[in-house]
Amino acid sequence: MSYIELKGKQYPYYLSRRKMRSMSATVRGGVIEVHAPYHVETSMVEAFLKKHEEKFVKAIEEFKPLYDFRDGGFVYVFGKRYGLKHIIDQSDAVEEHGNCLEVHSYDFEKIISRYLGKKLYTYLQARMGYYLQHSFDLSMPHIIVKPYRSRWGSCYYERQEVTFNSMLIHFDTRVIDSVIIHELCHFLVSNHSKAFYHEVYKRMPDYDYWHEQLRGAL
Repeated sequence: MSYIELKGKQYPYYLSRRKMRSMSATVRGGVIEVHAPYHVETSMVEAFLKKHEEKFVKAIEEFKPLYDFRDGGFVYVFGKRYGLKHIIDQSDAVEEHGNCLEVHSYDFEKIISRYLGKKLYTYLQARMGYYLQHSFDLSMPHIIVKPYRSRWGSCYYERQEVTFNSMLIHFDTRVIDSVIIHELCHFLVSNHSKAFYHEVYKRMPDYDYWHEQLRGAL
């Protein structure tokens, strides 16, 4: 990780070099990520970041962390913020007490991540069942929850499988529903044509409003 001064403040950035024709940069998780060709010097990278500093600083400042996995930290679950309390014992359990989640374990992050993954899977299974019954003439596909760096879900028609980003647990349920409908509609239309979005809006007229809340979160 390197640091650069933008608008009078120091900001971290990651630089990775690869075989590519031009440089690109984005903000993920509140940190700038730069991809540059091997021949581009660091001075050119930093000149590029300074040229577009307004955009990068705005994206960083607007970033809202969705969790802080440590004792006394927090996590958003279905859009609601919970405090986290770490209790060191061998039960490997998570207990909900009002606006607080008590994590009983020696391995704090492993157990809270497992808890959130199961909670998201249960919701996805129930809501997909609902939409398949009321809005689609399809069979229930296989559901997989996993971490992704750059997508919220994927549809695999031939395998009858849908995968969802484990980060969805942090968002309002209507945001999650927008991803469910998006992926299920790919069983009807494989691309992102007007025909595809016609199927999406038919089932969720306010899709754009909810799906937009995912922008910049990865």
